[in-house]
Amino acid sequence: MAIVLWIGIVIGSQAFEATPSRHAPAVVIGTLPALAGWGVLLIQSTFNYADRSIAGILENAGVKETSHLWMSDVPLSLPFLPYPMGGLLSLSQGFLISSMIWASIAVFVIDRDFKKALITCLIAAVLAGTGFIHGFTLRGNDILNQFGSSFNSFVTAYFLLGILFLLASFFRKEPRKV
Repeated sequence: MAIVLWIGIVIGSQAFEATPSRHAPAVVIGTLPALAGWGVLLIQSTFNYADRSIAGILENAGVKETSHLWMSDVPLSLPFLPYPMGGLLSLSQGFLISSMIWASIAVFVIDRDFKKALITCLIAAVLAGTGFIHGFTLRGNDILNQFGSSFNSFVTAYFLLGILFLLASFFRKEPRKV
């Protein structure tokens, strides 16, 4: 596990060295979905451990009735670390693609290339609407992908952000030259 942490640190360091300094915020923004994925892994591991512990305690006490502690029984709006668990789960699903999309949008905004940011938001809305990013369903302590068409809050957010970038493209200065 230590080697994986070291590789992550080296890759993170290279990301800052290889990009222009003005794009540093985009690198940080790109890590947010991955951090959500890590947070979900911690929460899921905690629920799995607690579920096994409760089952063991009840078995040792001679209780024949089964009892489980499952994430699917917890309301998604329940604040968890202090964010709602549903938002954390949504953000973690498809985090590799989401990270690239969010970092791209940030780069385009920094460079004032709002038309490219608009196109990226529309792509993100389609991916969110089909469940490739942000779509999930819970079964017990398992987090499953939920593919299929749905109009969720992420689709709305990406569309609204795209509209904002469309409006900004009419009132902007020329894109920054690289």
